[in-house]
Amino acid sequence: MRNFSLGKLFGIRLELHSTFILLIAAITGFLAIFDFPSLVPTLVLLFFLFVSVFIHELFHSIVAISKGIK
Repeated sequence: MRNFSLGKLFGIRLELHSTFILLIAAITGFLAIFDFPSLVPTLVLLFFLFVSVFIHELFHSIVAISKGIK
């Protein structure tokens, strides 16, 4: 699978794995078919899921850099 580059932050390469995009598409498609009225809250939830995972992984990288780990 392929990674999509999002740029750099604090010298850390930011990449989005293609399976994460597939997961979002699958959940959105499933809800669009079976439970359309709840699509917007689900998209908001997916956005916050992405942001929380992003922040979590970013801090892993920041701690590693502060400890001298590359």
